[in-house]
Amino acid sequence: MVDRISTYTLASQINTNNRSLQARVGETQIQVSSGLKSTDYKGIAFEADRLLNYEGEFSRLDSYNVNITIAENRLSYTYSVVDTILNRLVSFQTDLAAQTSAASGPNSDLAFDATHNQNYQDLLNLLSTQQGGEYIFSGTTANVPPIDATDPGFTAPFAIGGPANTSYYQGNNETQNIPVSEGITVNVGVSANESGFEKAIRAFRLVIDNPANQAATLEAYDLVNQAIDEITAIRSRVASNNNTATQQKNLNAEESSFLKNAISGIRDIDIAEATVRSTQLSTLLEASYAVTVRLNKLTLASFIR
Repeated sequence: MVDRISTYTLASQINTNNRSLQARVGETQIQVSSGLKSTDYKGIAFEADRLLNYEGEFSRLDSYNVNITIAENRLSYTYSVVDTILNRLVSFQTDLAAQTSAASGPNSDLAFDATHNQNYQDLLNLLSTQQGGEYIFSGTTANVPPIDATDPGFTAPFAIGGPANTSYYQGNNETQNIPVSEGITVNVGVSANESGFEKAIRAFRLVIDNPANQAATLEAYDLVNQAIDEITAIRSRVASNNNTATQQKNLNAEESSFLKNAISGIRDIDIAEATVRSTQLSTLLEASYAVTVRLNKLTLASFIR
């Protein structure tokens, strides 16, 4: 070894350069296979904080979008149920109008009575609708049926001119608000004790409990007209809230797209560019190893000859 031209210092420098080059080759190969500039935050230290902020915000938006889907599903389903209730009430309104305009006044028609009873039961059933195992008209007590027609305060016959009666309602008066963005919520709650529903129920009970009674029929007709107006307003409120959720979903999608591009710009590598660089570095490393081998074979005798 003493007759080698290469000094220890030169040999050490060459080996150091080769190891550095080899590390760079390994790094580019990982980039090509992963599609990332670095597999940890250390490799992008200067932009790590910004990347973490972007990823955190993207994750929050993803959670909000899950909430929006829940809100849209609930509101769409609620709208459908409320719309069905309105259709039944319009039919009830037509029947009452026919009875109030009859020359002989209302009479105890068995067909009418059966229809009223059936529509009344349908109304109670619709207000007890569940979605995904949750009652949608019980306020925030989604595990509690909103209607109990056997409640002691509700079982007595309804008198003409009597007050509003929500004894049937078993839910609470709290509203269901779902967060859909920072500081923004969408209300998805409709309660079975809202005035429009109470008036509809009272209208049915008046004609059922007071058959062939002109005063009861007239009062029921007035109540059902009010109920239709109020429940139409409830339906509009549900539609408006659903529209708000959809608009926020679109805004979130725009922000998510921006964040996704920003994250990609920091984290992702240009695969084609990285492949070319990896090939170039590999070629350079092979050449460096070849030079190293040749230098290690050179001796003083090689120059004397």
